[in-house]
Amino acid sequence: MPEALTDFLHQYESSEERLRAFGRLFTALYTDPSHRGFLKEYFQLEREIQLVLTALRAKYFGRDLIRELQFEDPHDPFVAQILAQKDMPDYVPPLEYEDLKTLFSENVSHPNRLHRAIMQYRFEKIEELEEGKPFSIDSILGYMARLMLVEDFWHLDEQKGKAILETLSENG
Repeated sequence: MPEALTDFLHQYESSEERLRAFGRLFTALYTDPSHRGFLKEYFQLEREIQLVLTALRAKYFGRDLIRELQFEDPHDPFVAQILAQKDMPDYVPPLEYEDLKTLFSENVSHPNRLHRAIMQYRFEKIEELEEGKPFSIDSILGYMARLMLVEDFWHLDEQKGKAILETLSENG
């Protein structure tokens, strides 16, 4: 188990505390200094995608960016760039994530389409991380990450999702 996870479990003993501080665990796992090679690049990519999506959702739903990013390091340049726009009506991500903003804007009112589009976006970004590294452990790890995305994609079923939502709404 990653050290960050065991530290988190020891520091927060109740479920309520763990839920409240979950963002801290998320940040610790993605910024673990022991990551190297592909894993370091992949976790940085995932973290940045999550941060951009968090900022876009916060602006779209009128949420407080400072509260949404409370467990992030405000001195981290990527986080600072987001927080610098906290009072602006719209979030403008770094150039490399402008296409993610477009994707979000076009699909925000259709959650299923948005989820699929974000999965496709991740798939393509992982392929970019693998470029120029054939026959390496990075290539294998990239393949596995893409395989997990494809498996998740095929598990998406609109009818099953509607049935689950109906069951949840009936049970309160």
